Amino acid sequence: MLDKFNEILQEFNDKQEQLKNMFEDTLKEVAKEFLDKHTDILAIKWTACVPYFNDGDIDTYADLELYGIYYRGYNKWDLKSWDNDLNQYVGLKGKEYLLEDMTKLEQFLDSNEQLVQDLFGNHHKVLITREAITVEEYTDHD
Repeated sequence: MLDKFNEILQEFNDKQEQLKNMFEDTLKEVAKEFLDKHTDILAIKWTACVPYFNDGDIDTYADLELYGIYYRGYNKWDLKSWDNDLNQYVGLKGKEYLLEDMTKLEQFLDSNEQLVQDLFGNHHKVLITREAITVEEYTDHD
């Protein structure tokens, strides 16, 4: 009985690793398509973490939220309200198609939250450029 359990557990772990690798490849392709379509965008980034309460208990993994784009000719990262105020940013005015594509990208990440956490870990900041996906530890949160 124990041998059968261990065999199935190993198959499960192998499938999880395979799925994580497939997700990473898909994310790279989705990011490439996004950046190729929006040639003036040089990079996008987000943070995600599991917040802690004052009692030390860990909450569930926070929703991933795209919060920055680096737009050629407009050095602005902090777009906390990009989904509501796109037109306030010089160079982005009238580019509602960008808003739609950013929303799709964010939905892709949100719908694969566990895979994002498996791939990048907890308390991370991710920067995606045409050249690479860079991950840094993120501890600047409540």
